[in-house]
Amino acid sequence: MQKNATPTPVQRKFATIPDVCGQLSVGRSTVYGLIDEGTLRRVKIGARALIPQADVDAFVAGLLDGGAA
Repeated sequence: MQKNATPTPVQRKFATIPDVCGQLSVGRSTVYGLIDEGTLRRVKIGARALIPQADVDAFVAGLLDGGAA
């Protein structure tokens, strides 16, 4: 039995709109604009609107590679 084992962090597949706002340091209207232009996809699960984390990561990678926002 291991004592004081550090739990492995769970990699989330989806982020909420407020999570994405925080990750990108932008407002809700900017995130919704990125959704409307097709840069980020929105998935509805029940009443929740979620953004695939892979889309957020790809957007950031594009910015770091010299892409325009």
